[in-house]
Amino acid sequence: MAAMTDLDVLPLWGHQRLALTPEALGFVELLTELGHVDAKLLEAFQDELSPPVDALTDQTRELDRDEVRRLLGTFLFSRQAELPPERLELLGREWPLLFG
Repeated sequence: MAAMTDLDVLPLWGHQRLALTPEALGFVELLTELGHVDAKLLEAFQDELSPPVDALTDQTRELDRDEVRRLLGTFLFSRQAELPPERLELLGREWPLLFG
């Protein structure tokens, strides 16, 4: 699987007025390169973070690395039953380093 680029990740956050700091984006890219997340999983994560349509404002909410790490860790933990066994095994081994 080819690694995602900035252009693959950034549009997921721009639609809902969520922005990632450079450090947070780097963490998402690291998880992508390590094979822990893919575009489909990132889209589901983004959908969960999206505010309801009537709550949208003209302001952008910026998520820092620690917040993305916490939110994405919680999201992945809640979705572990949906992950392929090899991804789940790899994630289990690297979890303390990534989310601990």
